[in-house]
Amino acid sequence: MLVLSVAFGGLAVPGFKLAHVELAPRFGGILYGITNTFSSIPGFVTPLVVGALTNQNQTREAWQKVFWIGAGIYVFGGLVVLVFLRTDVQDWAKDPDEEKTPDDGDADTGTMNPAIELDKIDSAAKALKAEGWE
Repeated sequence: MLVLSVAFGGLAVPGFKLAHVELAPRFGGILYGITNTFSSIPGFVTPLVVGALTNQNQTREAWQKVFWIGAGIYVFGGLVVLVFLRTDVQDWAKDPDEEKTPDDGDADTGTMNPAIELDKIDSAAKALKAEGWE
């Protein structure tokens, strides 16, 4: 059971690491550093909680409480992510110098709108023909 718990917990890592870049591509490393700092807190809080729950009480019931608390934290965290996480680039993380117009397609992914691009090429070709270029 413990091995399965750790294995399924490991499946969350790729999504967690990508969320920083999706929220703020320019500040992904900084965000990762901040969240990684806060994520180290359970590393020193957990032994204190486990010690308080199992000190002089090495019974199956005491350890079940420890595992139920861990499972509850995982479920709570998963539900919070499912309900509240949005991966849109945040306004504060956008480059203020980057101009984006609706006709240019999606500047975040570099995709183009083919219909608009063909219209631009067609109008450029007509302008060249009008000037005598064939």
